[in-house]
Amino acid sequence: MIPKFQEESRLLDRQIKELETKLRKAPDGELKCARNGRGVKWYFYKGTSRRVYLPKQKRSLAEKLALKKYYLTSLEAARKKKIALDNCICAYAESGNLTESLISPASGYKDLLLPQISKLSGHAAEWAQEPYEKNEGHPENLKFQTKKGDLVRSKSEVFIADSLYLRKIPYRYEAKLDLGDYGVFYPDFLVFHPRLLKLYYWEHFGMMDDEDYSHKAYRKLEIYTSNGIVPMDNLIVTFETRNNPLDPGTVEKFIREYFL
Repeated sequence: MIPKFQEESRLLDRQIKELETKLRKAPDGELKCARNGRGVKWYFYKGTSRRVYLPKQKRSLAEKLALKKYYLTSLEAARKKKIALDNCICAYAESGNLTESLISPASGYKDLLLPQISKLSGHAAEWAQEPYEKNEGHPENLKFQTKKGDLVRSKSEVFIADSLYLRKIPYRYEAKLDLGDYGVFYPDFLVFHPRLLKLYYWEHFGMMDDEDYSHKAYRKLEIYTSNGIVPMDNLIVTFETRNNPLDPGTVEKFIREYFL
C-alpha cells in the first residue's frame, strides 16, 4: 500500500504547486455572494476595507474572484489531504519497522520468534493443499494451463496465476463463495497472504467492452462490497477489453503492493 500512498502524495504535491501558481495570478481581493430574494448580489472585499457592491457590468471580475475562491478551497483541501496521507505513510512504515525489529539480528526476541513465525508460514502451505469446492460450470472453457497445473479460462488468468505461483503466494482458482441470499459466486482467485495470514479475492473482468458483461461485473462488485469484500482492502480487481488487454505491469504492481 505504501507505494500507492506515495504516488498519491506526489500527485498532491503537483496539484498544490499548480494551485499556488494560479493563485499568484489571481486578482487581489475577495468575493462574497449574498442572496437577495431570487437574485444574488456580489460584494468585493480587500483587506479590512468596507465591502464594495459589484454591479453586473463587473461580472468578469466577479468570475475571476469566484475562481480564486475555488482555488483557495481546493488548495486547503489538497494540503489537508497530503498531511493525512503523509502521516499514513509514516504510520505504515513504522508499523512494519516495529515487527521487523523484533526479528532483526540484534534483537533478543529473534531466537524465540523465528521458529514460531515459520510455523505460521506453514499454515499457508497447508491451506494451499486443502481440498475446496470449485466451479464446475462450463468445464469446456478451461483451456489454458498454469505453471501450477490448474486449468483456467483465459491467458490473462494464466498470467495472474503464474505470477502468484512463482512468488510462492498460495491461491485457489474459482473457489466457492456462498453469500447467502445474494447467491453463490466463484471469484477468479482466492489468495492467501503468507505473512498476514489474510485472505484476498482477485477478480479479473476480461470483457468490459461487452455491455451486458460489464453490467454484471459492476453488479457483482456491488454485492461483494455489501458483504465486506471491498476493493483496495481485501479485493483486487483488474479489467481488460478487446483493444486494451491486461497489462502485465498492473498485475506485478498489485502483487508487490499487496503481498510482498
